[in-house]
Amino acid sequence: MSQTQVLGGRATLSNKRTLSEFDWTIGDARTLLRLDAQAWDSLSAESLVENPFYARPYLLAGLGRVERTAAKRALVIRSPGAGLVGLFPFRSFGVPPFSVARGAANIYQASGTPLIHRRHGARVIAQFVDLLAAGRIAPLFVLRHIDMSTNFATSLMQEARRAGLIIEETHRYDRPKLTRMEGGFDRHIDTVISRSRAKDLQRNLRRLKEIGTVTFERADCPEAVDERLEDFLRIEHSGWKGARGTSFLANPRHAAFARLAYGGTAGLSVIDSLLLDGKPIAVSINMAGGATNFTPKCAYDETYKRFSPGLLLEYFVIKAFYEDKRWEQMDSATGIQDHIIGGFWNDTMPMADLALAPDTVRGRLTVAAHRQTLKGISIAKDLRDRYWRRG
Repeated sequence: MSQTQVLGGRATLSNKRTLSEFDWTIGDARTLLRLDAQAWDSLSAESLVENPFYARPYLLAGLGRVERTAAKRALVIRSPGAGLVGLFPFRSFGVPPFSVARGAANIYQASGTPLIHRRHGARVIAQFVDLLAAGRIAPLFVLRHIDMSTNFATSLMQEARRAGLIIEETHRYDRPKLTRMEGGFDRHIDTVISRSRAKDLQRNLRRLKEIGTVTFERADCPEAVDERLEDFLRIEHSGWKGARGTSFLANPRHAAFARLAYGGTAGLSVIDSLLLDGKPIAVSINMAGGATNFTPKCAYDETYKRFSPGLLLEYFVIKAFYEDKRWEQMDSATGIQDHIIGGFWNDTMPMADLALAPDTVRGRLTVAAHRQTLKGISIAKDLRDRYWRRG
């Protein structure tokens, strides 16, 4: 057994339809660092559900920068014939025997859906559930920001019920999603965006054009991505996030993460910008994952706040989506209910955090403790928000 392997084995998994043998290990951050890059990238490309937040460049960028490396863990599932078929990154919280494994565990990860090879999806999910039921991973595993309409969520719920696991859904919200409507962009504007908001957009666009040339730019080559990323970091830091100390540039380690995760070298990002006389006044960072384009970060220059540059950029992003056929949908990557982008996009996906635990005394106690922790976090967030609102 290698130093990085803290737990592992071989399990023969059977259900009504299939019989398959997998090797599994649970290792620390060094396990992730030593995973074969080509195998990881291939798993990302062939995953049952697209999740660029677990792509190799993005996940590794966070180690030691936005999350403690020492707490990082991963369940790695391999098939002797197919290689890497499952990757479940998580962090361990609490003290054994009541520790909690939690996926998508830093503030810049908007999806906790594990990477599971689509050709082995049902069997890998069943393997994960069986390991949980046997207490081999943790007394409680929390999967965060899960799209409950996906095949992964459906299969996971079925297998969890089969294994008799405790299942709790928390943090339910609807995440905005953009899909193409028949009739194209004009139809979208007429039916999705309210008449009053559409008029405001046109008025602000006319006013902005009175002071300079307004253009939309989509950067996808590495050099252009790096340049616009620096513009984004500067604009974000100059606004309210910088004042609160929550911008990337307010923390050198978080800034380093941003440059590694979203930069041109990572190869994940496409950056949209609203330019005034060639200068960005609103920037949106997108992450391309197969047929879906995710939009985790945006910022606008508050000097031009009266023109609503962020909303104007969103108008052009929607237009570009109808023209650029590379992606079938866009995922807003937001973690809150009633996000303003919902007034621009035409669809939603039901999101939730899923807590799974064996139906044992230890499992029930861990679930109860987790419930109380969530209440405490909610109270702390309310107090924080009240403080910021008071200025």
